[in-house]
Amino acid sequence: MKEFHSRMGLLLSLQRALIGNVDPNLRQVSIEADVTRKLVKIRFEHERAIGTDARERLSLVATEIVADLPAAWSLEEQYSEAHDLLPLTYVGYRRFELKS
Repeated sequence: MKEFHSRMGLLLSLQRALIGNVDPNLRQVSIEADVTRKLVKIRFEHERAIGTDARERLSLVATEIVADLPAAWSLEEQYSEAHDLLPLTYVGYRRFELKS
């Protein structure tokens, strides 16, 4: 892929990495790239505290994304249990939720 940090490159990498690794408490996953710092950020937002199994699955997601990064780039993982969703630039996964 010519420009990993493009919208398409980031979302393709994220969505491929999420296959088989989404648990029912995962509300949203978003991603963005800081070209100047050569840093990709990924934010996992959960409904409640993240359990050991879920943390391991998300670690697999991060590992898959790192494998797609060019050598000079790094990855920052963020985890949130906040009520309000606070996405990064691109949302790669959002769970359907009924509004109450």
